Amino acid sequence: MFKRSFYLVAAILVACMFLFGCDKTGEPGSGESNGSVTLTPEKIAATVAAIGDKVDEVRLVVSEETTVTLAKAEFKNNSFSLPFPDNEPSAHLIPISEEWVVEEEKVSDASARILFAKLAGYKAGIEAGSFEFGKDEPATELEFIYADRDVSITGTVMLDYYYIRENDVHLKKGWNIIAVTDGGENSNGATMLTTTIPEGITCTFDAIDAPDGGAIETITVQVENGNAYNSQIGEVKTVIAYDGDADPHFQGDGVVASSSYINGGFTINLPELESMYLLPATEEFPSEMGFRIGGNADASLSSAILVAYDKYNHYSAGYIWLQYEDGEQGNAMLYYCDSDMTVTGRYTGEYSEGVEGVMDLSLDFKKGWNWMYMYVVSQSESRIEYAATTEDPGGMKWYFQPYGNGNAKSAAGAKLPWLWSK
Repeated sequence: MFKRSFYLVAAILVACMFLFGCDKTGEPGSGESNGSVTLTPEKIAATVAAIGDKVDEVRLVVSEETTVTLAKAEFKNNSFSLPFPDNEPSAHLIPISEEWVVEEEKVSDASARILFAKLAGYKAGIEAGSFEFGKDEPATELEFIYADRDVSITGTVMLDYYYIRENDVHLKKGWNIIAVTDGGENSNGATMLTTTIPEGITCTFDAIDAPDGGAIETITVQVENGNAYNSQIGEVKTVIAYDGDADPHFQGDGVVASSSYINGGFTINLPELESMYLLPATEEFPSEMGFRIGGNADASLSSAILVAYDKYNHYSAGYIWLQYEDGEQGNAMLYYCDSDMTVTGRYTGEYSEGVEGVMDLSLDFKKGWNWMYMYVVSQSESRIEYAATTEDPGGMKWYFQPYGNGNAKSAAGAKLPWLWSK
């Protein structure tokens, strides 16, 4: 988790660590109770205000495989008490080297295996959000970690110019807790990982709620060639596409959603967009090109692209497309609309030098996020004809296209008419 999630926000968050059932000297103890949170070697209990009926069950789930439940407990009267499982979750353990730089950070046993978990809230069997543990001053967050043996990490490493991590970690076999503390408290701004138990930990609930006036659409993706890039890709971001494309190294306000990239896939929630991201539908589908807007004449929209980011230097590494295996035959693009609308029309122009292009549009956009599918209907040496529709033609899969990859098998090629000559 340090390399995957906290490393990506290292300029903001810094880490420290403490054990379940340990006192501040690191020796086994009877547990800690900090206000509404109680930690013991056997369980974690908490009282969380103002949840109401949003949650009826709490589950301890594998952070990287959230469909895997390790333990669960009833949530009632804004409280829960969840026992930690006695059995080792061996099927889900990962090498400690995936989270710590073994030699530089002085890992005492490089063969150790670990697992990160989180507490999720469920309502009627559907995930409703997550329980977050921490404090405001200094800014601290907690995570859960399982170790298959006693192991210590005591070294210091500079992971990049902005992120130094110092360790004084002594994990015991079994369940442990990670506390992520603001590095601003340290003279060098370094991330501190320690077994000292912080005081004042409380629990809050982060709900997966739709913003007012809109719904969140969740996209769950398994990338066909994705496992080959597990060591490179750390995160996938939804980036607003200006002029039909996204700046390869864009990391500013155009990023509207993000998700960790794990085992060749990811799940990403798409939020309602603010008006600052939208442009009039008549600009995206201009009437002078033969397109007609139906429904709300003042509708606004925006297109978006999924961009993969390197897990170490945080620069974008390429695009992730929903497409046919031969991307030149068709792909899909995300559109967000602020109201229901339709787009119809037929455009004929120059697709490339010596090749005429035809695009037939028949789009029925709903308020919120939509897919627009573009695919080849017919093709010859001198003419290519595309259809663009919101009806899924079937057969498209997810592929990662690294920058500079000219292989048509992995490069999405269907483009809107105003991009044909680019």
